[in-house]
Amino acid sequence: MTVGTIGILLLVFSTSVQAKSTKRPIEDWAGEGTIGWADPVSGLVIHPHAVEWDMENLPFNFAYWENKTVWECEYKGFIQERVIDEEHTLITIHINVREVPFMIFSFAEGYIYDPPIYYGMMKYRFQCRMLFNTESLYNILETSGKIPSLFMIFGAAIGFWPYPEEPLPEITYMHFVGQGYITEGGEGTVKVNQIGIFDPDIGDFVWPVESVIIE
Repeated sequence: MTVGTIGILLLVFSTSVQAKSTKRPIEDWAGEGTIGWADPVSGLVIHPHAVEWDMENLPFNFAYWENKTVWECEYKGFIQERVIDEEHTLITIHINVREVPFMIFSFAEGYIYDPPIYYGMMKYRFQCRMLFNTESLYNILETSGKIPSLFMIFGAAIGFWPYPEEPLPEITYMHFVGQGYITEGGEGTVKVNQIGIFDPDIGDFVWPVESVIIE
């Protein structure tokens, strides 16, 4: 994490301390179900919520896997909404989810072409901060009633599909931590800890913590 990143994050948080903060039900978020977390050291990628994999719809079959959504699992959480200034609102997702299926792949270029090596069940805690243009955010909420998922935002950023209201929000921080057990493909306990912080100097995320391990 660079000094510039730390400064921006501290500015966002110090400004938001004095700003108006409210809570929304977690159901106001579109949720996740297709985001994967990779560890280049262990060589593993875990896809929480993924149930079935097939060879159809390549090369984007990760978008078409059968998934058990957040709302089909045991969950609890809330959304923190904080007005930063006249133009921006910081949305923070706080959620804990249990009884979540997962698939684990071997990390390699084009790994989604190969079948998963493990299936299992897990629980996790997820926190994410997203900086929205306030007018755009409320236009989306008025239309759909849902804060967009990370999958929608990241997909729009790389041109997979249009985003409903410009400008795109800035995802500034993500923390996914969980544990579970393998049910198919072997035996063992799976532990995941992933922290992503957006660095505006490079226009991408840095990952001070990035682990997917099997014990």
